[in-house]
Amino acid sequence: MRRISHAVMCAGVAAMCSVSLNAQAADMPVIYAPSRPAGAVTEFVSGWYLRGDIGYRTNTSIGSVTSTFPLPTNSDFSDVATFGGGGGYKAGWFRADVTIDYAGKAGYSGDGPYVGAFSGKVESWTALANIYLDLGTWNGLTPYVGIGAGAVTFRAYDFAAPLGILTLDYQSKTEFAWAYMAGIAWCFAPRWLVDFSYRRMNLGEVTFNPALLNELKLQDLTANEFRIGLRYNFD
Repeated sequence: MRRISHAVMCAGVAAMCSVSLNAQAADMPVIYAPSRPAGAVTEFVSGWYLRGDIGYRTNTSIGSVTSTFPLPTNSDFSDVATFGGGGGYKAGWFRADVTIDYAGKAGYSGDGPYVGAFSGKVESWTALANIYLDLGTWNGLTPYVGIGAGAVTFRAYDFAAPLGILTLDYQSKTEFAWAYMAGIAWCFAPRWLVDFSYRRMNLGEVTFNPALLNELKLQDLTANEFRIGLRYNFD
């Protein structure tokens, strides 16, 4: 009898312990190991972009004029449209690109013995390496400032002077060029931005009829450009 009672007591204690452990296990939160979808690929952000621009070059200023005959007065260039494009890279607030722009034939005129005694036409290609500082983004709008340096190639045509037309078909000359700029870009769609900017160009000099009797040099040229462009990000 004593053995039976002892066995019954042990069985009861074991049952109570089992119930207690099961209750504690039921109260514990279930922890699941994080699962990864098969074949998941991490997105690669390249930072590369392409750009295209159209613009208007105005207020071309001539710093000084040299000539082998009496100097023209009131020298002036007409305004002209510009077209260009390029590609670059953006990393955070820093951006850099290379651009090539074409400016159509701008008319040159200068007074001498009579009004319009000097005349000619000039077109140019400008290649610049540029760096920019993006100043933050608000509601898709990103203001920026930048600076660029490179070269400009002028082609001078149809020069006429009081001593007669002694022009060659054209004269080509490459000069150091640099610019500073400011603008604002608007992200209007994924990967697409429209860019409004101002650029101050420093363009060196243009020479009409080098080494001929009526050579004319227009030096320290500067101009204002107002541009609108489109950028496409590859990200």
